[in-house]
Amino acid sequence: ALFGFVLSPLRDSIHLKEFANVPEGISYLFKLAQFWSFTLYYIVSELFGSVGVPLLFWQTANDLVGVEQAKRWYPLFSTFGNLGPIVAGQTSAFVNARFDYEAGLRILTVLMVAAGAGSLLSFFGVQRMADTERANKAMALADSAARLTAAAPAGNLAAPAATVAKKKKPKLSMAQSLALLARSEYLGLVCVLVLSYGLSIEFTEIMWKAVIKKYLPAKSDYMRFMGQYSTAVGVTTLLMTLVGSQIPKRFGWKAGAMVTPVVIGSLSWIFFAYITFGNVESAPSALKMAVIVGTVQNVLSKAVKYALFDPTKEMAYIPLDEDSKQKGKAAIDVLGARLGKSGGALIQQAIVVYTGSILGGAPLIAALFSCVIVAWIASVNKLSVLFQAKLKAMQSAEAE
Repeated sequence: ALFGFVLSPLRDSIHLKEFANVPEGISYLFKLAQFWSFTLYYIVSELFGSVGVPLLFWQTANDLVGVEQAKRWYPLFSTFGNLGPIVAGQTSAFVNARFDYEAGLRILTVLMVAAGAGSLLSFFGVQRMADTERANKAMALADSAARLTAAAPAGNLAAPAATVAKKKKPKLSMAQSLALLARSEYLGLVCVLVLSYGLSIEFTEIMWKAVIKKYLPAKSDYMRFMGQYSTAVGVTTLLMTLVGSQIPKRFGWKAGAMVTPVVIGSLSWIFFAYITFGNVESAPSALKMAVIVGTVQNVLSKAVKYALFDPTKEMAYIPLDEDSKQKGKAAIDVLGARLGKSGGALIQQAIVVYTGSILGGAPLIAALFSCVIVAWIASVNKLSVLFQAKLKAMQSAEAE
């Protein structure tokens, strides 16, 4: 709301003057400072969309859903969640087709604030229902213990089970996160999965958006395109979830977790090859084809992420004990999720300084991307063995 109604209308007054004599390779760094309100808006939006809402949702889901239930419900969570991109994409395309940039931004800002308020209300409502359910179970256990105590012979009384208070979510520093992940091979491998996804998407998405901006320089055209892209992601994810939800059930956790790196890797290699050898800088037809290839790659990459990567990643936490689950997830949220995107961006910035442009650095980025995919697949293989062992141990403990 602050950006849409205050910062954006005043952008010509509050932004810094253009820096003079800046080398081409590092001009992006100066533009971040020059257009600081845009930079701040993008950072907050990314944190809210990629960390805030998903983190709160999946933490709540992990608290309430067991392993067997997760195989059925987690894909459905992703299915219903991806109605959002469809609605948001069509709404954005509709608004930007009928209003100018400033009016469209204000309308979309109001809708985003309303959606955020609805998400918060829903979250607190679910938390209250979960707390009520825990309290009812505790009361039922206490009543059962009281009846057993009353019925037991004198001298053979068993102490009633103590009610365990719900633990607060731990907040770990960067050093604590590193120490925890270094001690646990299992959590370290989960972190590699999250880090690999963040790096691979960052390597491909920034280059794809650079191609789109070159093809669609007008702001309104770019926003309409991204609205249609969001719709395509939602529709494709819904369709893929219908198929993908069967993969963990029929073929196991490893098959479900392996789909994402294989799909992202195979499609992105085609995209990188086209950028490297397709002469997109000077040929309009080649630029158009690069946009098409990159869009297909990004749509399918996001679809498999939402349909399979998120559910299988969250399933990996379930066999852990409560302390490891909470601290491990907090550590991975600090390192994996954040370092993936920020690390990928820093690496690409260094490549831009070296090569002069993001498109000129495509071969180097493609080589780094390939290393990430190989490490990702190797981590899935190793984590699958540990996951099955922990799952069997948990099931044996429950049977006893």
